Amino acid sequence: MSKSFQKEFDKFKAKLLKMSVKNKVLEHENKGLKKAIKLEQRRRKPRQAMKMPDEHGGAVIYTPSKVQAIHDANAQKEQDEAQKLHQRQERQL
Repeated sequence: MSKSFQKEFDKFKAKLLKMSVKNKVLEHENKGLKKAIKLEQRRRKPRQAMKMPDEHGGAVIYTPSKVQAIHDANAQKEQDEAQKLHQRQERQL
């Protein structure tokens, strides 16, 4: 091979390497930004009213312990859903 061809080839290799590294960095940044958007969307999710059983249709008085139990059940349900979502994301990777 001639020296000029080798020189051009080395330049091309260097540019290709630089572009591939830049591409990897941009892909990583893009992935992080997508994750941040999903977290923000989840955080902005409207609050849900307490899901309480209405057995007789009239006014219901709930004790603090019952309200706490309902809050705990709702929190556990959300945690289970988040765990399932995380497992799905892990499987995709």
